[in-house]
Amino acid sequence: MEIRLIARYLAGEADAIEEEKVQEWMQADPSNEELMDEFKQIWKASGEERDEFHNQFDLDEGLQELRKRMKSESGSTTTVTHLNSNYLKFTKTRFTQLLRVAAVLLIGSLIGVVVYTSQDISPKPEVTKPVLREIAMDKGQRGNITLSDGTKVILNAESKIVLPDVFKSDKREITLQGEAFLDVAHDPDRPFVVTIDDAVVEVLGTSFGVRSYPDDESVQVVVSDGKVSLGSNEKSKTSNAVLAAGEMGQLYMNDHRIVKKVVDDMDLFLGWKEGWLKFKDTNMEKVARDLERKYDVEIKFADEELKDLKLTAELKSRSFERNLEVISISLGIEYSVGQEVATFYQEKNRED
Repeated sequence: MEIRLIARYLAGEADAIEEEKVQEWMQADPSNEELMDEFKQIWKASGEERDEFHNQFDLDEGLQELRKRMKSESGSTTTVTHLNSNYLKFTKTRFTQLLRVAAVLLIGSLIGVVVYTSQDISPKPEVTKPVLREIAMDKGQRGNITLSDGTKVILNAESKIVLPDVFKSDKREITLQGEAFLDVAHDPDRPFVVTIDDAVVEVLGTSFGVRSYPDDESVQVVVSDGKVSLGSNEKSKTSNAVLAAGEMGQLYMNDHRIVKKVVDDMDLFLGWKEGWLKFKDTNMEKVARDLERKYDVEIKFADEELKDLKLTAELKSRSFERNLEVISISLGIEYSVGQEVATFYQEKNRED
């Protein structure tokens, strides 16, 4: 456990994942909990004692002695795992005072922590690359995620988001592939930015849906609450469009133009987040792709012309076969279901 993480925890800047790591570390060993109590005392005292420590000790001399002590303990890096009970036994010695000096400096500096090693004790700013993580849903899955800033995300099937463990201080950025609905936590000092294909969506706090699967011709943004800015990464290609609640914007990949319109029925675009699908004059080829994602099945057409049929229907049943029945009744066609495969066909082409 690095002291930098302890510092973030004590300062109240740790995200949920980091807090969980610290809690697990404390629960793993009673001595770790005792050590945390020691650091809490240091943290409380650091504001009033830091100047006192600087006045009492020569920092360069102190760090030299700290290095000697660390070498004698065969430690290579000043991490919490090395600050165990053996060190805490020297509570009234000069070494403990030096240790407290180092701890106060490390905790006080928070992210800009200075790391001291047995090979090189000269202070060096820690240069770290953002740690990215990926959250993905396979076909047949849909997931709810709460991000570290409080933003809630519903991730549709065959979709993923990539985001940092900790958002930047001036901007919250994620990358999306597929489809998601986001309820963004309001933060006027940190815009929330979603990059999807060549499109960029930026908000401060609002609720909206975003969709762009590989087979879609555009990035589609539907706003249910607040306002959203939709633009392109290719700044020279297009200007941004501001979308208000009840509006949809589509950024087309081929020419980067943006088409904006009012949405009369939000369920056509956002019903999926409640677990059902709604279509209006939608060709069956697209309907089939949405069914494949939702149920993790393969949809086939015995007759190619069936792909061009237009479906208007609400598919609210959890049962895949029940929804196939609704489609067949609506369009006057037949279907058969095999193992992970469904086939639509005209009655005359049915194979017995």
